[in-house]
Amino acid sequence: MKSPALTIARISLAGVFALAALTKTLDFGEFAVTLRRSMLLPEQFVPVVGVALILIEVSAALLLAGRYARQGALAALTLSCVFFGYSLWRWLQDISAPCSCFGVLFRLAAWQSTILCVVLAAIATWITVALSAGYAVQHLEVS
Repeated sequence: MKSPALTIARISLAGVFALAALTKTLDFGEFAVTLRRSMLLPEQFVPVVGVALILIEVSAALLLAGRYARQGALAALTLSCVFFGYSLWRWLQDISAPCSCFGVLFRLAAWQSTILCVVLAAIATWITVALSAGYAVQHLEVS
């Protein structure tokens, strides 16, 4: 059974994570500075953590690949939960440095990124459950 809502959710969620990965990649230097400042990472770990985050964000694009869409949804859900924990920690610690979730495109305050993560996690959870229950077609078809 094809679900237009599920197709739209898959495309939207993949787009959000692709945009986040692209903006971080285009200005990796600024992203690295943000990682160092807000995550309090030692200098030697910044490039590894930064590239790993970008690669996991890119893996969320599997949402668009029919047979691997569930893995893409799980990647998006995992990232959303990790980013939620990080955003909540920043919010509770009253860290004023804005989140660079979307590179230089726009910056979010800690409370805004926390709410965004909750919304993304809810969408990713719904997609994962729907795909696991067999409500989606094997290949993404947009008509």
